[in-house]
Amino acid sequence: MVGKVSFPGGRVEREDAGALGAALRESHEEIALEGRKVAPLGYLDPFLTVSGFRVTPVVAAIDPDYVPRPHPGEVAEVFEVPLDFLMAASHLHHKVEIDFRGRRRSVLEYDWPGQRIWGATAAILYNLRRRLEEGA
Repeated sequence: MVGKVSFPGGRVEREDAGALGAALRESHEEIALEGRKVAPLGYLDPFLTVSGFRVTPVVAAIDPDYVPRPHPGEVAEVFEVPLDFLMAASHLHHKVEIDFRGRRRSVLEYDWPGQRIWGATAAILYNLRRRLEEGA
């Protein structure tokens, strides 16, 4: 579904067909998303988290009839944020400070009612916004 973004966590396993295969497997495990409901669109720039993970974000359109079924041991909650909200620069804060392993770090954060979208997720969404702006 265009305008929805999912960020399942995980790593590329030996049996995965690269980053896309890992994203599809993790999405199925975490929110019961079937591969036939996904149309991959491409990749964003790789992102290195402060905790040392290298993330390769996969962007895809998801069938609008898909209803997420979160696995309780994997996902606490599923929520949607309109793409228009993420594309508005006024919703992104650049100077949110956190302490991580004894160091003060500045991270990105989006204000979405009832949710805190920050850190790696916010940075990946910011990269998506920049890529979409460049293509416009």
